[in-house]
Amino acid sequence: MDSINTHKYYTIQNTNHHKTKMKILSPISILYLIYLITIPRVSSSSPSLTVPHHFLQCLDTQPSDHGSPNSATAVIPTNSSFSANLMSAVRNLRFASASNRKPEAIVAALTETHIRATISCCKLLNLELRVRSGGHDYEGFSYTSPVPFVILDMYNFHKIDINMADETVTVREGAVDLVHKWQQVAPVIDRDLFIRLEIKPINRKISKGKTIKVSFIGMFLGTPERLLNITKKKFPELHLTTSDCLVKKWIDSVVFWANYPEKAPIEILLKRISANEYYWKRTSDFVQTPISKEGLATIFQTMIDHSPLPRRVWMQWNPWGGRMGEIPSDATAFVHRGGNLFMIEHFMNWYRPGDELEEKFLAIARSFKEAMAPYVSKNPREAFFNYRDVDIGITTPGYNATYEGAKVYGEKYFKGNYLRLVKTKAQFDRTNFFRSQQGIPVLA
Repeated sequence: MDSINTHKYYTIQNTNHHKTKMKILSPISILYLIYLITIPRVSSSSPSLTVPHHFLQCLDTQPSDHGSPNSATAVIPTNSSFSANLMSAVRNLRFASASNRKPEAIVAALTETHIRATISCCKLLNLELRVRSGGHDYEGFSYTSPVPFVILDMYNFHKIDINMADETVTVREGAVDLVHKWQQVAPVIDRDLFIRLEIKPINRKISKGKTIKVSFIGMFLGTPERLLNITKKKFPELHLTTSDCLVKKWIDSVVFWANYPEKAPIEILLKRISANEYYWKRTSDFVQTPISKEGLATIFQTMIDHSPLPRRVWMQWNPWGGRMGEIPSDATAFVHRGGNLFMIEHFMNWYRPGDELEEKFLAIARSFKEAMAPYVSKNPREAFFNYRDVDIGITTPGYNATYEGAKVYGEKYFKGNYLRLVKTKAQFDRTNFFRSQQGIPVLA
């Protein structure tokens, strides 16, 4: 992709219990490359070499770019930069402990040649391949494995050219507490308007006890005048006015939405290591029928009961609809389209290590998700593949999953598209080289 067209967007925020933000959502295309690879012989004349050194030696037997040895893109555990490189994309500290198996090497590919060489050497040396990019990996599949493995780091394949000419961002403030109305309005209000809900238990500021804080976070593609016209007609409870607006350039809005200080330089976006790493569990759900007011009250009380503040369970509700709902569910592997009102992302965070503490908070997260079962999709209880969740099922060590065995997660992620993915896998990866704990199996 040579460029991404930018759009105007809105942010809404207030100083009371409710906060509404609106941000841009850019289209992103992901290109998957499948290579037919010829693997040359690698000398075994140095049996005393460790696996990492054998891997480096193998890289340099592969075809390379002129003046750029393949091994120059790799680091192994004996390199001083290895630990920092490994941790650079770790967002969930549950998978950063010393007990986790470390990779034999990390290859920071700069060209497609480096990708081919890495795949070839993993096949030759019987090493598992893990592909890592920005670090958006909820269960650590991209940088952990129970067997010897190599990380192929795709971070350098991230160049995007953006034409910023005359683009502006409008930010406005307001507050609402209209979750029930939101369910009816958000999925259909306007193709250019996206409004997310963020629901959190908090301590009351004046009286004792806990309450629920609801934030409305969204994106609008268009002018302030058109936004106000839409909300006054279809969602007047937002009470949006032009006096609440703040205009920003698009790139400055990205800094804002990355939760950096308002006056932080845009170069801060190039930082790969996040300052907000902690321990957490994330899961997902889809809602296909509006939740009643009684159901919402039950959910909010259950959230409070499951939140030993300052730790808490909380949720983000993302409306469906728009163009995504118009695309047939079998047009791509992504199946969750028409028929869904919104998707839920469940959160549970904690900030200290320890197995006992981890089990405590994982148990809270699992208990709350079970309590949400009456309100979400059924048969199967659908899940979002990008929000990986090992609790819905994994393959056994060795990853020799059968079609029936992998259905436990395959049908929740892909529904009717699961069988099509299995058949596609059989065409291009009959040896199951590209595998993980929740991979697509080879059809026997």
